[in-house]
Amino acid sequence: MSDDRTGIESASGDEAETPVAATGAGQISGPAAQPGPVPSADSPQPLWVRAAFALVFGLLLAYDVWEVVGSLVTIFSLGAGLSALGWAIMIVALLAPVALFAAAFVISRRRGVLVSLLAYATAVAVSGALFSTLTVLLGAVGGVVV
Repeated sequence: MSDDRTGIESASGDEAETPVAATGAGQISGPAAQPGPVPSADSPQPLWVRAAFALVFGLLLAYDVWEVVGSLVTIFSLGAGLSALGWAIMIVALLAPVALFAAAFVISRRRGVLVSLLAYATAVAVSGALFSTLTVLLGAVGGVVV
C-alpha cells in the first residue's frame, strides 16, 4: 500500500511493519538498506586478534621475566648472594610481568581492539619501568651481598 501524503510504501496495510521509502532507480532507503552492525572500538575483537595480542605482548613480558632470571644467574655466577630484601625485590621483579600480563588479559577479554592494545602496552611499559626501578633499588639498599 502507498500513503499518498508521504510516498512511503509498506508491504501490507494490516501489519505494523517498518516503512520502506522508495527513492527511485530501484534503491531502497530505511532499515532494509542499512548494512550489518559496524564494529566500533568498543566491540569485542575476533579470537585471532586476541591471540595475536596475547602472543606478541606475552613474549615482550616474558623477556622481562628472562631479564630477572638472567640477573639472578649473573649475581650467583659472580659468587655474590642476595640479602632478604634483595630476595624480596627479585621475587617482585619476577612475578610482576606475569601479574601484569594476567591483568591485561582479563581487562581486554570483552573489550575492543583499542582497549586491548592499550591494556597490553600499559602492562609492558609498567613492567619495564618496574624492572628498572627495582634494579636500582636492589643496588641502593645493598640487596646484593658479596
